[in-house]
Amino acid sequence: MSGARTQIFVSYSHADTEWLKRLQVHLKPLEQAGTIAWWDDTWPKSCLLAVRKRKFQ
Repeated sequence: MSGARTQIFVSYSHADTEWLKRLQVHLKPLEQAGTIAWWDDTWPKSCLLAVRKRKFQ
């Protein structure tokens, strides 16, 4: 592995905020291990603009 973290963007309905919280519990260990970096649409708009520049597979 190259050491690059997998980038994950989570898109969700704000009506499902409780599900986001449940997902965060499972993502946290991977984030702490440096395996992933993730964000959702609660981040500042400048961060969301960066998403548009990424290549997704």
